[in-house]
Amino acid sequence: MIILEILLKPISTKYLELSQSLEAIHNDLEKQCAHLSVEKINQSISFVAIFNTLNDFSDMLVSNEMRVLSGAISMLSESNSHITTQNGKQRKWKNLGEIGEYYLSNKAN
Repeated sequence: MIILEILLKPISTKYLELSQSLEAIHNDLEKQCAHLSVEKINQSISFVAIFNTLNDFSDMLVSNEMRVLSGAISMLSESNSHITTQNGKQRKWKNLGEIGEYYLSNKAN
């Protein structure tokens, strides 16, 4: 099982745009996950996706929905944190691109 957690603090004037971007891809992302939760907490957004297998996670990392999410995060948030949990071990990341590079290169090996 792999858990992807992203905490976003949208640019104050872009909160609605970021929310709309997440809503637009929610249903398609939800089909790729065992569980997906997107919650608005104060002026932040919590995104948690759980995947049963590394293959499911890797497929999501190369999906169009992940490209949209990555773009929305980079353009519409002023700060964000990314954490993956796999086999009980947590790791912090700079962005989704870094996560993709790590997991996709490990999958290829």
